[in-house]
Amino acid sequence: MTTPLANTARSLAEKWELEQLKLEIATPYGEVYFAIRHNLPVALKVTDPKMNEPDGPEAMLHFAGIGAARLLVKSEKGFLMERIEPGRQLSNMVFDGKDDEATEIVCQVAAELHKSGPSESFGSIPTWHERYDIHAEHEGAVRLPTKIYHRAKGLYQEMALSQGPKTVLHGDLHHDNIIFDHLRGWLAIDAKGYLGEREFEYGCALRNPGTDPRLFARPEIIERRMSIIIEHTGLDRQRILIWAFTQAVLSAIWSMEDGLDLTRGITTAKTIDALL
Repeated sequence: MTTPLANTARSLAEKWELEQLKLEIATPYGEVYFAIRHNLPVALKVTDPKMNEPDGPEAMLHFAGIGAARLLVKSEKGFLMERIEPGRQLSNMVFDGKDDEATEIVCQVAAELHKSGPSESFGSIPTWHERYDIHAEHEGAVRLPTKIYHRAKGLYQEMALSQGPKTVLHGDLHHDNIIFDHLRGWLAIDAKGYLGEREFEYGCALRNPGTDPRLFARPEIIERRMSIIIEHTGLDRQRILIWAFTQAVLSAIWSMEDGLDLTRGITTAKTIDALL
C-alpha cells in the first residue's frame, strides 16, 4: 500500500482486528479496502479528511441494515461495513438495456431506507442553497446558462421551504450506490445523510448512471422513469422533477468547482427544465 490514506487504513485494521487487508477502490475522495474480521468478509472505507461528511456513516447506522449495507463500527477516520457480495452495481442493469427494471429497484431500495423515519440529528436540505451563492462569485460562473442558474436557485429555495413530511434520506441514491448481495438483495451504500421530503431522493438517479447523457437525459427516458417512480411511490411528480432540476444544476456547480466536466448536470437540467 502506497496510497495517501494507506497509513490510516493500517491503523484502523489493527484497531478493529482486520486480516488480509487489500485495497479495492481508490478515488480522489477516499479508499475502500476488503478484509476479514472474525472470519467474516468486511469492507473498510477511509475518507479524505477534507470531505467532512460525518452524517454519511450516521445515516447508515440510522438505516440499521434495512435497505442498506450494515455499518459495523466507525471512527472519525473511516468506517467498517459488511461486505456485499458479489457487489454488482445497479448501473450494469441500465447498461444492459434494462432501465425500467433498474428504476423499479431504485424505488424499492428507497422505500426500504425511508422506513427508518426522521431524526433531528441530521442536517436539513436547505443548507445547500448556499452553493448557488458561492457559484455566483466563482470565476467560471459564465459556464452555466444564466437563465437555468437563476431559475434553479429560486426554485431550490422555494422547494426547501415548502417540504412535506420529512425522513432521513440517503442523499446520493444513484445506480453506483445500489449494489447486489446474493443473500440480502439490492442494498444502498455510501449515504450522505440528509433530513428532507422523499421527493428529493430521486433526483440523483434521474441524472445517472455513467457520464453519457444519452442514457438518462433524454425526455422520453425521464418521462418513462417518472411514470415508474410515481407508480411505485405515489409521490408528487412535479416536486420530484423540480428537485431533480435543481440538483442537476448543483451537480454542474460541484463539477465545475472540482474541475470536472459539466455535461451531465447541464444536459439533465436543460432536459428537465423543458418538462416543467
